[in-house]
Amino acid sequence: MKDSKKAHIAVCVGTHNRPDSLTNTLQSLVRLEVPNDTDISLIVIDNNREATSEQVVDRYKNEFKRQFYYIHESESGIVHMRNRAMKEASSLGATHLAFIDDDEIASSNWITTLYEALVRFEAQVVQGTTQRILPEDTPNWLTKYNLLQLKSHATGQVRSSAGTRNVLFDLHYMNQHALKFNAVFNFMGSSDTFFFHQAYLKGAKIVWVDEARVEEKVPKNRLTAKWIIQRAFRMGVTDFEMNKQLGAYFSIVTSLFRHIMYLLLFSLLSILSLPFDRSASLKLSLQVVKAAGFIYKMAGFTYLEYKNYS
Repeated sequence: MKDSKKAHIAVCVGTHNRPDSLTNTLQSLVRLEVPNDTDISLIVIDNNREATSEQVVDRYKNEFKRQFYYIHESESGIVHMRNRAMKEASSLGATHLAFIDDDEIASSNWITTLYEALVRFEAQVVQGTTQRILPEDTPNWLTKYNLLQLKSHATGQVRSSAGTRNVLFDLHYMNQHALKFNAVFNFMGSSDTFFFHQAYLKGAKIVWVDEARVEEKVPKNRLTAKWIIQRAFRMGVTDFEMNKQLGAYFSIVTSLFRHIMYLLLFSLLSILSLPFDRSASLKLSLQVVKAAGFIYKMAGFTYLEYKNYS
């Protein structure tokens, strides 16, 4: 029988047609150190029309000496996976839920570092750093300005949102405020950013924990200007949609003027810098592309980066 006073952390991995990377993720998770005075469960949610990852999970169930669950979620889209994770974790009596991507590798003290920080900072959400590991032959024009790396921040810095790639949060808090991942973002992306920003607006304290690091191996198909530009365009699209969902119309208007300025200014700077520094030109153009995505969505069009996620 579980101690009702003891914290129970459910660690969730959502996966979709990535058995090799899922294998690496599970290899790291079955070796997790458990924080003092806590229980821990591991949940793998196979988000696919057909169950395809159960055999991968079965190979590691005996290595993980605690509760280990495989869930098949046939409704396509990452929003359905994330909401299913919250539902399953709640049904297990979990007090906290952690997410890690199926292409990430956690250190043995990853969840302990997150949980201890959550307690220390009296936070409802703690976000760790994801260190992207690039192939050895990554072009210099991509590495010069860290165009593929995710941002990190100082430990203890309060943030207004978070992402699910390396996060731990108070599940009771989210349930008490009836927070769910919004289906509008299912194939658009950024449902996690919107979810945690909603929590922030309801009073949740979100804190960065730089020491809680995971590694993500970047596949070679992302080592292109096309992939980076598409991602920036999507960020502009979802930026507009998040403001729309929040009813932040004043913010939309001010953002529109800012993005128009970015289109004019950074387009010129990007063109002028191209003959001298390809990396600088690409970095400047990302501001242009993000602005274009915002205006594109505002004009009534949409862009579903994950529409082939099925």
